[in-house]
Amino acid sequence: MPQITEDQYDALHDGGEIQIARFFENNPEFLEPNDRTRKIWQDINDDDELPLSAVWDQSLAWTQLFITGPDPSDRDAIKAVTTVIKHELIFNLSSIHNAGVFDVGKQLGGRWMIIRGLNNDGCCNQGVYFVQDETNAETCVMKVLSTEAMGSNDAAREIGVLARLSHPNIVCLIDSHVPDPTQRHAAPWLVTEYCNGGTLNDFIISWKEKKEFVPEAWVWHIFESLVAAVRYLHCGPEDSSQETWGPIIHRDIIPGNIFLTYPDPSNTNPDPASSTAPPFTITLADFGCAMPYSPPETKLPIIDPEYCPPEGSKAAEPTDIYQIGVVLMNMYCMIDWPVQEKSKAAALERGDCWPGCKGYSENLRWLLGKCVCEDPAGRPGAEWLLEVIRQAKAGL
Repeated sequence: MPQITEDQYDALHDGGEIQIARFFENNPEFLEPNDRTRKIWQDINDDDELPLSAVWDQSLAWTQLFITGPDPSDRDAIKAVTTVIKHELIFNLSSIHNAGVFDVGKQLGGRWMIIRGLNNDGCCNQGVYFVQDETNAETCVMKVLSTEAMGSNDAAREIGVLARLSHPNIVCLIDSHVPDPTQRHAAPWLVTEYCNGGTLNDFIISWKEKKEFVPEAWVWHIFESLVAAVRYLHCGPEDSSQETWGPIIHRDIIPGNIFLTYPDPSNTNPDPASSTAPPFTITLADFGCAMPYSPPETKLPIIDPEYCPPEGSKAAEPTDIYQIGVVLMNMYCMIDWPVQEKSKAAALERGDCWPGCKGYSENLRWLLGKCVCEDPAGRPGAEWLLEVIRQAKAGL
C-alpha cells in the first residue's frame, strides 16, 4: 500500500464521508488490497472465500455510489466501507511513524530489550513481543497498543485498568508508556509478566488431539481460577468493602486471553496420573476490551462475536459469567471453538452429541448451564459461583 503523509491523513481523519470517498476516487492506489484488509472485508461480508478482486471492486463501487448519491438503504454499507478504509490508512501511517521502533535488539523505556515478535491475532493492538528486562535479565511480554489516532484514550484506559489490579489470577502489569496525546501516531506499550504454558486455547487443542479428557480436577481448577479473577474484578479484594470498589468488566474472556504457568518451565506437559493436583496456575490477561460498569448506551470496544452473550456485549457482570461458561464448555465438549447452541449443549438437550457429557460430573454440567443461561438475570453472580465451585471441589 502506498504511504500516506501526515497532512493527508489529518485531512482524511477530520473529513466527512464524501470527502473521504472523493479522496479514494482521485487516489485509487490507496485501495490496493492486502491480507489484513481482506480479513476485515471477509468479516464484513461473512464470506471466507470472497475473492480479493471482488472485495475491492465492491469497495470502489460503494465509494462511487456514495459520491453520486447513495440509496438510503445502502448508507450503512457505504459507511462500513469508509470506516474500514479509514482504519487501514491509520494503520499505514502508524507503521510509518513507528518504523524500526520495535525491531529486534531495540531498547525501550531504558529497560526493555526486544527479543522477538510473537504470533498475534489481536485486533486492538499492533504487535506482541518477548522482551528482556535489562535490570535482571527476566523475560517479559510487551504489547504494543493502539495509537491515539486509532482509538482515542484506548491505550490509557487499558493501562489504567491494569494498574488498579493485583490478583494471583490476573496478569501483572510491570511497566507502560503512553505518549503525549499530541503525538497521535506514536505507539503506546505495556509490559506484563510472561506465562510459560501458552494459552488455554493451545491447552484445549492439545487434549483434543490426544483424544483424551482434561482431568475433571483440572477443569474445576480452571473454572475456580477464572471465577476468582472475575469476582475480584466485579467486587474487589475479598477483605474490602464493595462500596469503595469500582467494578471492572473484562468482556473478552476467551481461551486466547487465558494463560497457563507451570512451576517447572521444562515440564509444561505433565502426566495427569502423577498427581491429581493441577500442575499450573491460570492467568487472565488482555484487558483491551475491559470497561468499568457502564450504562447500556455507552460505546464499547468490539468483542469476539463467538463469545458475545445473547443480550450483547454489555459492560455488566453477566457478560463475564457467560464468557467463562462458554470457555469451560470448550473443554467440556472437547472442542476448540464455541458451539452455536451453547445453552442447549450445557443443558444436555443434545447430550449424546458431546463427548464431555460422558466424561464429567453432573454438578459441572449444572453450573455450566447456569453460566450460559440466555437470560442474563438467570446467571449467577461471581461471589455465589465461586463459593459453589469451592464446595464442589472439596467434594471431589
